[in-house]
Amino acid sequence: MKKLLLVLYAILILLIGSTFTIAASMNGFILDGALIPEEEILSVGPTKDGIPSLDYPKFVKAAQAHFLRDEDQVLTLKRNGIAKAYPLRILNWHEIELDPI
Repeated sequence: MKKLLLVLYAILILLIGSTFTIAASMNGFILDGALIPEEEILSVGPTKDGIPSLDYPKFVKAAQAHFLRDEDQVLTLKRNGIAKAYPLRILNWHEIELDPI
């Protein structure tokens, strides 16, 4: 009987440990009370650091921006008298842009 209890106790510890492992693999999100069971939550998309940042982009004058289409949208920023346009199509691909304006 003691051996059976020890085996059941060991199984319980393994189950609890695997639950903590699953939670830890959810990037630190606390999923207590989640409507979707943890085992049904899947990681999709690029892996960590899978989206390259755009570091120190090169800017051209508007007349030289032949890579832009008429329908392209841009975000504009003016700081210290310098105006720049950031095409959303490019920002959507990189998501992170490092420009020490």
